[in-house]
Amino acid sequence: MFQVPPPSLVVASPPTWGMRPALFQGWLRDPTAVQWSGSTHVMLTRPLGAVRGVQVLPPSRLAPVLTSSASLNLTGPDSMYVTPSGVLQLDDQADAQLVFIHNPGTGGQSVTTLPIGNQMDDTIFPTSRSGTLLVSDTTRTGAVYAIKCRQWDTSRYVSSAPDDSNVVAYTGTITTTVNPASGFATNTPLITGSSNPHGEAFIPKSGH
Repeated sequence: MFQVPPPSLVVASPPTWGMRPALFQGWLRDPTAVQWSGSTHVMLTRPLGAVRGVQVLPPSRLAPVLTSSASLNLTGPDSMYVTPSGVLQLDDQADAQLVFIHNPGTGGQSVTTLPIGNQMDDTIFPTSRSGTLLVSDTTRTGAVYAIKCRQWDTSRYVSSAPDDSNVVAYTGTITTTVNPASGFATNTPLITGSSNPHGEAFIPKSGH
């Protein structure tokens, strides 16, 4: 779920969603039904509709924003991120691509994709050369790695490959353009040794 502001944007993320809506917008009426996980992600504390007296994200108030089609068959829509330029980025993990939704939910909405060569989970930009990357490891209870560096490449994505990817268990960089030789963006492992890396956040260093 992503608050952009209201209405919220919600990813529909079953393993094989197929030719159906992959992204909705709606209104969350009961704030006690969610639990924050990081600065932009929330998880439901109760099933949809299970909140007494208040229905959470009722179907009548959900509107499809992005729907799969023959040319955009999203089988694994996952995490979302707003790029530094303000574009909504959807990580389509199962299809090894990033989906960029410009002006989501408006009449001027447009969509582009970037094939990235491996099934990656959270994908973000370091927003400064010096800072700390936080990466969660979901097979180790409560494990969050803090990776500090003074030489982050702010022109490339940083992304994590979980344990169900073709190439597993690394955090690496991804270029923003396709390499003509391979047909997808250059995906380079940077950090290994984790078991199942997933969620990411970046904390820029303040001051000097």
